[in-house]
Amino acid sequence: MRRMSIAYCLIALLALFSTSPAVGQRLNLWPGLNADLHVGNTLLWGQGAGNFFPDGGRQGLLVESNIGGESAGLFANGECLVMWSPGDNDLLRFYDEDSFGPGWNPTPTFRVTAGGEFHVASNIVAGGIVTAGGGLTVGVGALIPHALIVDDPNTPRVMNTNNPATDAVIGAGDVYAEDDVVARGKILALENGGRAHLPAGFGDGCIFAKGDIRCDHDLDVGGKAEVAGNLTVTGNLTVTGSLSAGQPKQFYMHHPSNPGIGIFYAALEGPEAGTYVRGTADVVDGEAVIHLPEHYTLTTHPEGLTVSLTPVGQWLELYVAEKTTTRIIVREARGRSGTFDYFVQGMREGFEGYTVMRDIGGD
Repeated sequence: MRRMSIAYCLIALLALFSTSPAVGQRLNLWPGLNADLHVGNTLLWGQGAGNFFPDGGRQGLLVESNIGGESAGLFANGECLVMWSPGDNDLLRFYDEDSFGPGWNPTPTFRVTAGGEFHVASNIVAGGIVTAGGGLTVGVGALIPHALIVDDPNTPRVMNTNNPATDAVIGAGDVYAEDDVVARGKILALENGGRAHLPAGFGDGCIFAKGDIRCDHDLDVGGKAEVAGNLTVTGNLTVTGSLSAGQPKQFYMHHPSNPGIGIFYAALEGPEAGTYVRGTADVVDGEAVIHLPEHYTLTTHPEGLTVSLTPVGQWLELYVAEKTTTRIIVREARGRSGTFDYFVQGMREGFEGYTVMRDIGGD
């Protein structure tokens, strides 16, 4: 029966095209089946009949099928190839033949839904630019050697990829990652309201956002990070290099009894990388030995120490007899006993040559 069907179709095709086909010339592919092969420039079946003019109205070969007033088919000529479907389910599906079997429940290799969504069962490999007008979902991984661009600022982008975007991930709206985002180039959120939301992100190059950058996990930046607006860190911020600030560096806490008031302390600033340790001690029979903590000894340069002494409760003639990063010896000139406060200051080891005035390349 199958051989007869193939033979029937071949004979019918030869009969149709044995002469030059005229516009509107038709071939019913199977008796009783709403399938039609014809030459023309408009559809004959379904809701698109008479309303669809593929390729600007130029003539071509049309293969159409009609069920219940809905049309699906293919148009081809020397200029283009057009496919269409009713759009009630998927617009287009591709299957691997090996997935066919009893029960007929194969997974398409890729499919395009009626809403324009593009679903891929495995990886997307793009040699150029991938542009999505709506949402872009990648279930397993995407190797994108050039750029990934998401144009719609109103639709969240969900990307789940363990493979690197070697040039850029660009989002006009939100860029949201459920897993790692690895970028050797730039991650850009272009709109003022756009956000780069990275629960776990790593960038070898640059992360640039005109809006917010939110990172719920670790954010490791091997190069330079520039933030034109605000940077809020709810966890820890670790800087292995230097940290420069144009404004005072502040400590903030909520007022314990007035929720509308915040308490802001500014960090002490000066022309050196200073260290200090302070406390209270006693002179006994005119002498006190203050043993400095190990952490101060390890972090403070041995030269340049200064010590301030303040008697408590009575006048004492105190002076520093010896000072090192391990101990301070204090004596009272008349051999008396008493209590005093001390304040030891030094310079951080390795930064004793700190430069205050620097050339920044300006005119």
